[in-house]
Amino acid sequence: MKLPSVKNLSVTQKRVLLRTDYDVPLKLAQSAKCKVQSWRVTDATRIADSLPTINYLLSKQAKIIILSHLGRPEGRVVEELSLEPVANMLAVILKCQIVKQEDGWKIGEEIFLKENLRFNPEEEGNDPKFAQNLGSLGDFYVNDAFACSHRKHASVVGIPKFLPASRRAFGFDFLEEVKALTKIKDNPRRPVVVILGGVK
Repeated sequence: MKLPSVKNLSVTQKRVLLRTDYDVPLKLAQSAKCKVQSWRVTDATRIADSLPTINYLLSKQAKIIILSHLGRPEGRVVEELSLEPVANMLAVILKCQIVKQEDGWKIGEEIFLKENLRFNPEEEGNDPKFAQNLGSLGDFYVNDAFACSHRKHASVVGIPKFLPASRRAFGFDFLEEVKALTKIKDNPRRPVVVILGGVK
């Protein structure tokens, strides 16, 4: 099965909704300069995995609206599950300034990271109105959150219903995951051992 790639979309100078998986581990750390504690990302692998797609979209002068989640806040605001540490890390990696806004963070001039979608019960409830409102923020939708794609959530399966197939595609990390699994399934190098894990 050949999945549509972000490269197939005409995203130049367009608004692109990018669904990522930024469910990263955090720890409470104290600043070296002052005694203020804040949450910090301890493993940025998932953020790094999204960079090929982000950098491609930036090369097309696209405006990127990143949609993601962190943890299981169960439809309510939980301060320690805010995506602020992710926004800070992304700004450092991309060497951009960051500005806090009402419902997220502006990173540089072209990127906006929305606050944890799971703070809204409508996300996990796959509420059509919520999905439509999210979808209205972009001209295109790119799913780069392979690990979340079994979820019937508004940002995963709801948004695509409001956009034609010509405006939907998958990011580079998602496609690499599919490629690796397809190779293991169809043409593995033997002997082969498969280890599956997780909390799902």
